[in-house]
Amino acid sequence: EWETDREAFLGRDRGPDDPAALDGRSLSGTTGIVLDPIFSLRQRVRLVPGTSTRLSFVTGVSTDRAKRFC
Repeated sequence: EWETDREAFLGRDRGPDDPAALDGRSLSGTTGIVLDPIFSLRQRVRLVPGTSTRLSFVTGVSTDRAKRFC
């Protein structure tokens, strides 16, 4: 899941100390132009007691949309 809009992440009348995004609702998954951008990624994982897992997020930047997958 991801969120790019700080207002949607925080929620109405909420702040960084208690964002609405941590209440269990899904992040919007939208992209585009917003007034106050953020970059928030989330992956939910359920573990059986006594087990572990490893997650990796890879991000990148390109100056040209056509070259982004090269």
